[in-house]
Amino acid sequence: MDEHAVDLLPGDVVRWARMDAQQSTPEFWVQASKQYTAETDFDRTAYRIGADVDVALVSVHGLLEVSPRHEPGGWTLQLRADDVVGLLPSGADEDFEDESDMPLEAFEEEFLIPEKGEVEVMVLADDDDAWQRFQDWLAPRTKR
Repeated sequence: MDEHAVDLLPGDVVRWARMDAQQSTPEFWVQASKQYTAETDFDRTAYRIGADVDVALVSVHGLLEVSPRHEPGGWTLQLRADDVVGLLPSGADEDFEDESDMPLEAFEEEFLIPEKGEVEVMVLADDDDAWQRFQDWLAPRTKR
């Protein structure tokens, strides 16, 4: 599977997914999720934390996937969002629960906040033909 960076605004992807969901026969599968991670091996000098302090840097990672329902072996458009939650005592990260199936609106509210975190727009394509099908789908949506 090939991964391609795509020059799209994350808000456009969410808007397309929302518009599609309103159709009587949606064209896409849309799934949003989030996951927390805790790192004990991070740049402590950036946070002015000594090596002797028992803390973890907790981050949240969001993933929004949009895939055609009727195109086998095709492509998946992804929004990958990452943001730092903060420093917590080691082990306290167990209080966070992952949401494997969050609503599109919740994903947008949590991850598409200007100047907060990072969001990448990527396409996973099974092969060159799938990548071309994605580009063909995208072309009329980005004409200005």
